[in-house]
Amino acid sequence: MSTLEEVEAEIDHSLSEWGVDTARGPEHRRFNERAINAAREYFRGEITDEGEDGGEGSAATGETETVAVVKNDFPAEPLSAIRHVLRSELGASKRHRLVFDSLAWESRSEGGAPQYSDPAVGGNPPYFRHRSTGEYEKKRAFLKFNRRQMDPLRRFVAGEASDAEYFYSAWFGTNAIMGLSFEAVVACHAVHREACPSCGREAGFLRWTGGREAESAWRDMECVGCGSTFEIKSKKSRQHIHKDLVVFNNLRGGSFLRFRRLVERRRRREETKNGGAATGGKNYLVLVSRTAFPLLCGRPVWPVEIVEIDRVVPRLKDRSFDIVDDDDGTGLSIGSDIRVDIASRRMWFHVGVLDCDVVQIANDIYDEHFSSEERCRIMEKWSSGAMYRDIRDGGTSNKSECRSFPSIKRDL
Repeated sequence: MSTLEEVEAEIDHSLSEWGVDTARGPEHRRFNERAINAAREYFRGEITDEGEDGGEGSAATGETETVAVVKNDFPAEPLSAIRHVLRSELGASKRHRLVFDSLAWESRSEGGAPQYSDPAVGGNPPYFRHRSTGEYEKKRAFLKFNRRQMDPLRRFVAGEASDAEYFYSAWFGTNAIMGLSFEAVVACHAVHREACPSCGREAGFLRWTGGREAESAWRDMECVGCGSTFEIKSKKSRQHIHKDLVVFNNLRGGSFLRFRRLVERRRRREETKNGGAATGGKNYLVLVSRTAFPLLCGRPVWPVEIVEIDRVVPRLKDRSFDIVDDDDGTGLSIGSDIRVDIASRRMWFHVGVLDCDVVQIANDIYDEHFSSEERCRIMEKWSSGAMYRDIRDGGTSNKSECRSFPSIKRDL
């Protein structure tokens, strides 16, 4: 597990990656201090019964968690599971803010409509630490930008968004639909067919507990027998999984605060129910390759691996620089990097490849919750750069007429 000393070293490293420098003036000094203090506070993982404010949602008590996972009503058919997961996303209750990276949206606009242009830049820190020298150097994708342009305290623009705008951005503005779909397919198989890898209880003890609510953080699935949790992530291929696990042992994770609260909740339950004795519950990372792998019989499958999470360390992200979007009133939303126990890595199971258009499924569910007219209106705002301009300028644009857009098929 992480130590406070490691947490402080990692947040200091993350500040340097983003170019936060106390020598640059009082704003940078204040942000540096706030980030370090927030990481220390989050490391303690303190839990309050009344919950927390802001974009991170509400904290749950142990009793609430147990009730939430007793009933296993997760669909047993993969396509139904995908629809179930997407509908659960839309049912999450929280305020929504969008964060835009001006470097990625403005860099190629050349006086015209700003468009998202460079995924190597968007939302990423501009510096990396050289392995041999320990010095921080500018990444290749950022060579065209000067120091002032890359200043993280001025680089990002953020503002409130409607539910329809937020979910369009989250689903169709990024590749999140693919991740949610693979989460659904993996959970569909695991909760109905697999025993818990920690306590060995038979199939039926694992529950899907995912969604956007705070209680679901780091627990896409949970074992109701031992309390082990399972975070599901999809990667481009098994080669990418191997690189992340073996070469770097570093994977991008979710909220650092929520993970620490998950650890603290388990510790409290063990103290209350077992006199401090460990229950055997573990934190697992489940990784599925999005590249199909042919079995000897020729049938294509998606291989699913499992590995124990050793520790989680804090890492700043684009939302960290939206001071309003805070974790716990301290003014910072802090992400994380995951370090695993590589010796525990193993193949868990495989699932058959589905032939379906997940974007069309998402379109249908989005239209069901909002409307096709609303989706078309926001699609126009997104593609024209009007949504970015609204947030940047703090204004609102006129509604544009709904028009047809070419469909994009993304098969699982």
